[in-house]
Amino acid sequence: MQGMIVRFQVLPDCEARFETGMQAIASITAEDPDYHYYSVARIEGETGGYLVSERFADDAALVRHMNDPRIGAVMAEIEPCLAGAPAITRMEFLN
Repeated sequence: MQGMIVRFQVLPDCEARFETGMQAIASITAEDPDYHYYSVARIEGETGGYLVSERFADDAALVRHMNDPRIGAVMAEIEPCLAGAPAITRMEFLN
């Protein structure tokens, strides 16, 4: 299984807009039969810090997810809310 953790730093007063966008991505992701896990979390003690965890059946499913134009559209909508580029860590799950 393949996955990734994405770290976002969201600008002040943009949290609600960002969270709405992440919920939209969660809904899109849930339609994919090869998706296994998608979670968004606030980082405790870090204003505007968020982590997104994702897990997919294989690399092809993860790549398909990352290239989905609907997700690209949501990311374009929330991009002005970000303090910088998201930090993406891709993973291969061992269990």
